[in-house]
Amino acid sequence: MPANNEDQAVVAAIVVQSGRVLLIRRAVVEGRLSWQFPAGKVEVGERTDEAAVRETLEETGLAVRVVDDLGMRIHPDTGRTMFYLACEVEGGNAYPASRAEVAEVAWCDRQTVAVLVPYPLYSPVQRYLDDRLERGQASRTMAELTATLTATGADDLDRSGLAPDDVPRSQPCTDEAG
Repeated sequence: MPANNEDQAVVAAIVVQSGRVLLIRRAVVEGRLSWQFPAGKVEVGERTDEAAVRETLEETGLAVRVVDDLGMRIHPDTGRTMFYLACEVEGGNAYPASRAEVAEVAWCDRQTVAVLVPYPLYSPVQRYLDDRLERGQASRTMAELTATLTATGADDLDRSGLAPDDVPRSQPCTDEAG
């Protein structure tokens, strides 16, 4: 175990644009984490806001700026110190910039987040998203979302900033990946 919490500190960037939040699907699933916010470890000597900007750029290609500190907690599953920072897009288009880490990116409405992230969000993050996200379709089920994600036609995940060759094919949502 690391000697201090700085070695364990992780920052999550909560990026909202046009009523949707940016989620990434990890190339390698970590426990229950498959879809999540752009996130990563805070490097030695780095401020949390700098880490959020860096991690978002490295993982998604988006330039962002931090607009609010949503809080800090010890994550109940990992035991890591987590910092949650609200961010706004300054430039770029979201894509899996680090294929070793990120399989897919998606702009999600509230209902899609509730399905892709099958555990309770940190309450300050949930309140922030409740204020800013579109509601989506309230009757959506896991089967309906899976069918939507795997369809080759239109889907609910906005990948409008991606070139056709950059659009990764979605994988079905399963309990194991959740």
